[in-house]
Amino acid sequence: MASGSGKITGGEKPKSVGMPTVQHVRCALTPDGTEVVIDLEDAVQYVSGRLANPDRIYFDLHAARPSPALLRSKIRGAATC
Repeated sequence: MASGSGKITGGEKPKSVGMPTVQHVRCALTPDGTEVVIDLEDAVQYVSGRLANPDRIYFDLHAARPSPALLRSKIRGAATC
């Protein structure tokens, strides 16, 4: 069950008028865990939370959409990401 309230928890409103796009998503294994990087065209507001069984975190990006190129690609990074 989500521990977040659904309210905006971070980020900032986009500076442009249009809906920002997610340009790239990549991941890498680090000595401390897994790092996921999301490249955005503009700022976005988001909700973050934590889920259990299995333990994981999430970021719900508000008013953002994937770029056409992202929709056709795979997330690049370590095989276990």
